[in-house]
Amino acid sequence: MPRAWCGPWWCAGERSLRARVAARAHPGAGRGRSHTDAVFGGAPVYPGPVCGRFTQAMTWAELWELLQLPRGPRRHVPPEPEGFGPRFNLAPSQVAWVALRREEQIEVQRLGWGVSPSWARRSLINATAERVVAHERSYWSRFGRCAIPASGFYEWQPVAGGPKQPMYIQRQDRRPMLLAGLWRETERGPAFVIVTAPAAGPVAPIHPRMPLVLSPDDHMRWQDLSVPAVDLADLLDPSHLAACAASLRADPVSRRVNDPGQDDPGLIEPVSDRPGPPGQGPPGQGELF
Repeated sequence: MPRAWCGPWWCAGERSLRARVAARAHPGAGRGRSHTDAVFGGAPVYPGPVCGRFTQAMTWAELWELLQLPRGPRRHVPPEPEGFGPRFNLAPSQVAWVALRREEQIEVQRLGWGVSPSWARRSLINATAERVVAHERSYWSRFGRCAIPASGFYEWQPVAGGPKQPMYIQRQDRRPMLLAGLWRETERGPAFVIVTAPAAGPVAPIHPRMPLVLSPDDHMRWQDLSVPAVDLADLLDPSHLAACAASLRADPVSRRVNDPGQDDPGLIEPVSDRPGPPGQGPPGQGELF
């Protein structure tokens, strides 16, 4: 939420709620550094763009198992929906498969990636978890919570004296994972954004932020709207983030991924000599806030 929207009464409420969230995430913080500092670093979080591309290369059966959805008669997975197929370079404004709760049931639907509020300079594709759980009157409080199935995601690592190197982050066992998200209905149809958190594990040397990865138990809590956002602050505990990131690996891949028109399995294959045309990473995209 832009600072211009923050009146004195709202700021006071924000500070109180931020302190409550931080206290729940770090109940044992010692003297000399407040609970709020422990979570938010003592300053507003205004990171740069992150997670501008991801993949959905799992099968329909793997997706069903990942979401722990009920099976049909004889434990069969329901038929694969029309349009389902592997994607190796999902970019903002494109549609992706998203799991969301409707009428107490988890449904898998195709949603557009990114929202365009009238006050934003460009489409927003991410939301910071800190603001989602601590700002009960923020722009994001108007959204529902969802989970985005992903086989992996891309991030661009700065290289001294050269173009940024795309890195593909996935689980070490190459199984799919769930990323925290938010969604809402828009004039163009339902849309989602990916929720991000401080980077940990192999992602930390690449970028200060990463998607908030959900475990199966976290996924059910995240989707349960009867759970207040402030009660999800434990998902931002550094030890929890580190545990979720411990199963990840990061590999350099071809710079062909910079072109959103490229979409094939070769994009996620590790490269040793880091080939590809010059480029500084993907085009500018919506910023986190």
